[in-house]
Amino acid sequence: MGAEFMENTIPTQSTYWSRINLAQLLEAGGLVILFTCASLIYYFTIFPDHNWGGDFAQYLHQAINITQGQAMDDTGYIYSRYTPSLGPRAYPPGFPLLLAPVYALFGLNITAFQIEIILFQLLAFIVIYLIYRREVAVPTALMLLMMMAFSPYIISFKRQIMSDVPFMLVSLTFVLWIEHAYQHQKFGKWSIVAAALLAFACYLIRTIGFVVIIALIVSDLIRRRRLTRFSITTTLVAVGLVLVSRLLLGGGEESYLDQLADYSPMILVNGTEHYLIHSIRGFWAGPSINIGEYNFPFLWLAAIPLIIFGFILRAKRSTLFLELFFLFHLFIILAWPSVQELRFLYPILPLFLLYAGIGFEHCLYWLMKHFNPKLAYTAAVLAASGLLVIYAVRTQKVIASETLYPDGPYTSTAVEMFDFVQTQTDPASVFIFVKPRVLALYTNRMASTYPYGQSSAVAAAYLQEIHADYLVIKNTDVDHVNPSIFSLLESCQTAFHSVFHNNDFEIYRIHPDLCVISD
Repeated sequence: MGAEFMENTIPTQSTYWSRINLAQLLEAGGLVILFTCASLIYYFTIFPDHNWGGDFAQYLHQAINITQGQAMDDTGYIYSRYTPSLGPRAYPPGFPLLLAPVYALFGLNITAFQIEIILFQLLAFIVIYLIYRREVAVPTALMLLMMMAFSPYIISFKRQIMSDVPFMLVSLTFVLWIEHAYQHQKFGKWSIVAAALLAFACYLIRTIGFVVIIALIVSDLIRRRRLTRFSITTTLVAVGLVLVSRLLLGGGEESYLDQLADYSPMILVNGTEHYLIHSIRGFWAGPSINIGEYNFPFLWLAAIPLIIFGFILRAKRSTLFLELFFLFHLFIILAWPSVQELRFLYPILPLFLLYAGIGFEHCLYWLMKHFNPKLAYTAAVLAASGLLVIYAVRTQKVIASETLYPDGPYTSTAVEMFDFVQTQTDPASVFIFVKPRVLALYTNRMASTYPYGQSSAVAAAYLQEIHADYLVIKNTDVDHVNPSIFSLLESCQTAFHSVFHNNDFEIYRIHPDLCVISD
């Protein structure tokens, strides 16, 4: 009997383990192919340039100051109370600290920084896949990761030297760690240390990183009706680290709060429309929205009910931490007065897909349970095939369109303008320019921006207030320049003397006795 049992069970066990090994092999193979393709696409679509942006210049300038032992916020950028949305006096030190070693090794080499961003993005994909793998089946997890890795928007955005990618990495790593700790009840000393360090890193890279701690505390209060020792200790250690870092590295990002002046509830409405109706389609369409309009309504409208359904399903069986992190982050971005592109939703874009994947799997299960299983398999194959076709088409178009920026600080006219500023002006000169942080980075001059939305009188007063010596006009961007500047130029022609011009820029020397304008 025993021998007969052994003879009957050994082949079964062998078959079982063979299937497990085959499944693991297929999963590993899928990941290798996906990461290899993504790495090649990312690498061959980087170029040694950048757009005008402004954020990237301030991040790089702060990184340079770190390597040179200077005050991190001594970037030459003169913060204007009239344009707080342009950027704070200084960004949190986390991202500049990550950029500093690259600058120390390669100098102001934009390609080196882009490669660093790509590496952070690939690491983030590993974390994202581990999150997906906890919640959905392997085929679904691979498909969701493919949608992230080959998103036309992400392929294009990886050229930007911005904090969004490393923030995605650390915030989702914190999410993964907390989910793991609560599932396996790992609340020991080292688990707390890891959680606190990750929470601290979130805040150190982006100020909005504090939402991870808020989500942790609120999820405890809802699910457990009390704060656990784990959440309390993690919060206290993380806050302590933040206070120490501010003492050592300084602040500056408090000026973010200036953007909340004259706040209106309509900002939330406008933010919702901007991000969830318009910007989100860029995830599939890439940098050119018009090209992708044909697939936006189908993909996004089909995803919305799946996302809501998947969110509700997971919320019923989870600690709620992931859901609260998603909601808190989303709400802050939607309610923030300065709307940006899709990058502000970067850390939660993978979660949109996760909830859609959970909803999709449950729909397939319902089809299998109430109808022929072949119908569910057919639906899954058709959905996967459709996504592959759409991504193949869009990715190919985005790759083909990736080239040097036609307008940016690396164009010949911009380089010529920067060279004039560096060689023909006093190092102590103060400039007014639409992109002051970029000018400050490449010329080591003090710079501020135009007082947008103000009268000519206010513009004249501001130029005198900061003792502006030069006014730089970007001719190709005149539609975005405050009309008061051109009005001031016309009213006080004798106060502005042109000292440089090319096809894109004109620089005016400002007379110390700038004429007085009255409203």
